[in-house]
Amino acid sequence: MATATQDLTRFEKAVDILDSIYRHRQLTPTTKADGIYYRLILEYNRRLLQASKEGRQIAGYGLMIPNELLHAMDIVPLHLEVGSSLMVTVLKLYEEVLATAKGLGMAVELCSAHRTMAGVHSQGWVPRPDFVVWCHTICEACTKSGEFVRDVWGAPGFFLDRPFLDTEEQLAYFADELGEMVAFLEKQTGKKMDWDRLKAVVAESYKCYGIQKEIQQLRALTPSPTYNRFVVQNILIEWLFGGTPQATDFYTAVRDEMKQMAAEGRSPYPEKFRVQTIYVPPMFSWKTMDWLQREKGATLVGDPMDARWQKWDLNPERPLLSLARKVFAEPHGYTMHGPVERAVSACVQDALDTKAEGAVYWAAMTCPQGCAMIRPVRDGLKEKVGIPTLIVNMDVNDPTVVPESEIMEKLEGFLETLEERK
Repeated sequence: MATATQDLTRFEKAVDILDSIYRHRQLTPTTKADGIYYRLILEYNRRLLQASKEGRQIAGYGLMIPNELLHAMDIVPLHLEVGSSLMVTVLKLYEEVLATAKGLGMAVELCSAHRTMAGVHSQGWVPRPDFVVWCHTICEACTKSGEFVRDVWGAPGFFLDRPFLDTEEQLAYFADELGEMVAFLEKQTGKKMDWDRLKAVVAESYKCYGIQKEIQQLRALTPSPTYNRFVVQNILIEWLFGGTPQATDFYTAVRDEMKQMAAEGRSPYPEKFRVQTIYVPPMFSWKTMDWLQREKGATLVGDPMDARWQKWDLNPERPLLSLARKVFAEPHGYTMHGPVERAVSACVQDALDTKAEGAVYWAAMTCPQGCAMIRPVRDGLKEKVGIPTLIVNMDVNDPTVVPESEIMEKLEGFLETLEERK
């Protein structure tokens, strides 16, 4: 495989557009948290661009990699899945990038998020990672995509072996694996880990976790003081800024705004339906979240696979073990990795806690593990909560599979069903 040649023309254009979006938000402000979100997304990409120009080291990292280790060592992070998807979404390069992936021999049945990653990195459209760290979830694509990015850039790589369960024995093993990752980072950077700084970063991450637990409880109130757009923003801020004061600032602003609305007994828009959202919504159709709430009165009160944390125990003197525990407590970590019973239990309990009247399952058609959970989750919600589930077939990064208009039509029909049940 030929090594990619970096061409940041498109990345620079994406940063310019993000800057324009942020400036527009400043001129027409919505909420403080919303403003912080767009500022952070802009700063994240600007930092990558600046690091590339200055020759600072950049680490490519994938899902389930605790980025606290990168922040503690002052390594500039490039999230493999999110970084590629954001650029393609901003520039609307879906067809071109996915066609590139097809030309590389990647079948359309493969997750479009990973095909997007392959298309973007193979053409050198993002800052070159100096080294790559990835691991396996239950998703085979994560394993192969990390290898692909490593090979296409000719960069050193480290594969983090994550165990399947979170028994004490396996957590200890995972902590040792994280120690091996630290050794790899030290070798690549020529710097030693500052363990006191890592403890501070993990403590910041734990503080943020506590705020997110508060947000989860606030969302369950009636009416729910939450914006539907938070569903997407919540995922990206955790994946990009976990363990940083920036993440804490964002979630603090979200919590405080929700507390204010709760004190006033209101939702951002009149609440007619209480709906649980399951799995990742399509990247190309975030405005659908707004449409549901503003025009249809449907508030997304529960989000078990993206926002419902398990209990996370912090050991201040053992930061690696604490991070191992965090990975399994994080919503995607325990629902997507399996066993499937955990996902069913999380969805059922979340629906009960939030008094959801129905659920929307975003069925990414190219995601084997996501689609494998549809039947048990739907049956669990029907049998134990008594609510219906709408299965929305779509592809996360490919609007040609199921267009936005068709998605909205299905959602509208589902809300009519919920109306009839009242």
